[in-house]
Amino acid sequence: MKQLWENLWQRFHRRDRFLVLELSPREVRVTRLAVDFNRKEIERGETVSAAIEGGTGYDEVRAHLTRLLRRFRFARPMILVSLDPRFATTLHAPVVLVREKPREAVDEADLDNRVAQSLSRIFNRGRARAAKKMAVGELDAVLADVAVKRVKLDGHRVVNPVGFPARTLEFEFIETFVARPLLEFLRGLFPLRRLRFLAERGTMIAALLEYTSGSYEFALIEILEEETHVIVAEGASLGWTATITWGRLAFYRAFQDAFGVSSHVAGEMFDLYLVRQGSPGMLRAFEKLLIPVSGDLARAIGKTIGRLELKELYITAPFKLPPFLFGTGFRETLPSRMRSIPFEGAALIRELGFECRGAGAHENIEAFPALATLLSFYFLPHDDSMTRIARRHARWLISEERDEKILLK
Repeated sequence: MKQLWENLWQRFHRRDRFLVLELSPREVRVTRLAVDFNRKEIERGETVSAAIEGGTGYDEVRAHLTRLLRRFRFARPMILVSLDPRFATTLHAPVVLVREKPREAVDEADLDNRVAQSLSRIFNRGRARAAKKMAVGELDAVLADVAVKRVKLDGHRVVNPVGFPARTLEFEFIETFVARPLLEFLRGLFPLRRLRFLAERGTMIAALLEYTSGSYEFALIEILEEETHVIVAEGASLGWTATITWGRLAFYRAFQDAFGVSSHVAGEMFDLYLVRQGSPGMLRAFEKLLIPVSGDLARAIGKTIGRLELKELYITAPFKLPPFLFGTGFRETLPSRMRSIPFEGAALIRELGFECRGAGAHENIEAFPALATLLSFYFLPHDDSMTRIARRHARWLISEERDEKILLK
């Protein structure tokens, strides 16, 4: 009887429904999720994807996304968007203001004015940084969302500073800038009430890691096919730092050069090594070939962030990684104080108290970015009173009327 009631509950209980769009210059993915936030249960449904061959422009992304969404044309779910660093820039930026009259309590008018003052201080700097990173003009790096992550009075975190005296008032903002052609396309594709969340993928995952670990000093590298993105957390600041031109295909090229095989065959040889299929001698030969290739990545990391006093280097990828990336040899090639740590998406989901069911569930490495987008929407600030004040002032900062309509409400 208990199982019967459980089955009936799951069948008829209303769940929030989402489509997660993952957009990059090389692939478009759409995943359907159904979530019971009260019970912290995620049902992962169908995922459809399309590879983009040889194109890195917005036209290919628009065309593939439009086609993939036809499969879901009768659904009306909420839309969450995860964007590649070339398409979006999410910055976590702190601002500290010194009050002239520290003995007076902060009131509503003072708070409103301080939020406006803080945003005006970081907006132009953030937009310039985003435009340079995404290779667009500053006017085409559009502020798509802003949120207040934390508020501190004299270094102490508070929920609402109104009514408390303080000498310093600190805001930690999350700004997301998106390339105009892509953002205008998304805004034209979905009504504003359904487009609920968008962010840069790597920074979003790093923010979840910060949320669960309580660590504010670390680097996260995201290894892809042809490049590796480096995201750094330093205190209240968090964001993309660099892209290294090294990816999984570097391992494939090592097999191609050594054995004269095609890229496809090289990929199969690499997969055999990962699942340890082969004689001990063959696996040792493969490892001897591959370890020096990983050294190129370690040295590039050292050149990029070696000057920073970071001890933790988390490594993530949408595919299985060779274990020697977390071994002594790779760590010895990194800056002396830094150690590599595997980023476990499934463990993070469990730590947040959620259970994932359905196709692939949370043990599937490829499924994690979509789940991370949902969890970021749920856990990271986006609709509290402080964020609503920030969004109101952010609209005043945007000079063109069409940009004001783009900003998430």
